Amino acid sequence: MSEPIAANAVSAVLAALAKPEFTWRTIAGVAKETGLAHDLVLKVIGMEADKIIKSSVPSNEGQELYTTREHFREKASVGDRLLSAIKNRAV
Repeated sequence: MSEPIAANAVSAVLAALAKPEFTWRTIAGVAKETGLAHDLVLKVIGMEADKIIKSSVPSNEGQELYTTREHFREKASVGDRLLSAIKNRAV
């Protein structure tokens, strides 16, 4: 049986994903900022899937990118939001 994830880990990941300086974040960036292990960040993302979205386009280095739904709505342009609605990936 897997260990429960601490509420402070969930809060830290969500806060890192919603940081105003970024639109999208990599797992490595969130892990570095929060001090959490990569696998724990991935577990939180999976557990909070209703609040977190994954970009359909990877970073320039090929890494997956994530943000919160709320942050995406605040940061994305109208065109990006329209495109995401068409692709049914976020809004």
